[in-house]
Amino acid sequence: MTKGKGSRRLHGERLVLKRPKTVHFMALSDEGWKLFEQIIEHPVQDSRTRISLCLFLYNFAATHYTPENTVLVTDLLPALNRWIKVGELLLQRLRTEKNVDASRDALVQFLDQDRISALSRILPLELLDFTANAALSAATTVKNEIEHERRNLAIENDLWCAWVCLTAKALEREGVETTGASTDKSVRESPFIKGIDFLQSFFLKDCHRYNGYESVRINTQAALRAMGGMDERMLMHILGWGLQFPEWVGYPGNLNEGSQDRIALLEERVKEVQLRVAERNKKQGFDPYLKFPHLRPTSEP
Repeated sequence: MTKGKGSRRLHGERLVLKRPKTVHFMALSDEGWKLFEQIIEHPVQDSRTRISLCLFLYNFAATHYTPENTVLVTDLLPALNRWIKVGELLLQRLRTEKNVDASRDALVQFLDQDRISALSRILPLELLDFTANAALSAATTVKNEIEHERRNLAIENDLWCAWVCLTAKALEREGVETTGASTDKSVRESPFIKGIDFLQSFFLKDCHRYNGYESVRINTQAALRAMGGMDERMLMHILGWGLQFPEWVGYPGNLNEGSQDRIALLEERVKEVQLRVAERNKKQGFDPYLKFPHLRPTSEP
């Protein structure tokens, strides 16, 4: 692996292969809500819509990071480095000038319509020259983005923690006690923790982070300690970040560790995202927040 700036933080991180176009989501039926209310021992009529939205957003976002839809950075980078070396050797054999750019904008300009239209008429080795330069540009661009300090760092566990915190806040408005009891046999299990475990059954299997009462209890309490103090707007932004929107870059990662510096950095990045989204909305004349109204910025320039 190339030891670029920040490369030590790449260990174990996963990259999304593609954005899922659809996601399987099993919403709670009336019977499901009744069962949930029995489990938490409290009615939640006023919070159903909010809890359902958070369920959907988490499930949709977490689907991006399932094992079959991701690749480990530590597996990808060595292959990417080999690809770049082989590509450079191929261009040498073609006796052609290397025309490699390391930015997305430059790559898109390289693949302009006039060049693409001419592909059917050029000689075989000219075709190879074109595609080799394009492939090498893509590899170099992606490698730089992966190793850059502004890349998105690990978010998988933060997504789960954000969902737990949002659900807890919704239930607290209903008067539900959001604490976790010990597994000590003399202490009754927490209805709230059992409720969180029940709601997980509506996720895709690979989107479950923890299974079993004690595991859910320990990690729910850890999530509330680390991220429970964040306001709902910021927690919703974390779920939105997981959806892989093009403007959402630079996620600081591992907020569940309770680092106030990283939480402050997230707040800065959210402001940057809001500006980029507002600028895109103005240019393209549409509002993507109609589908996700809770992600709408409180103000736009």
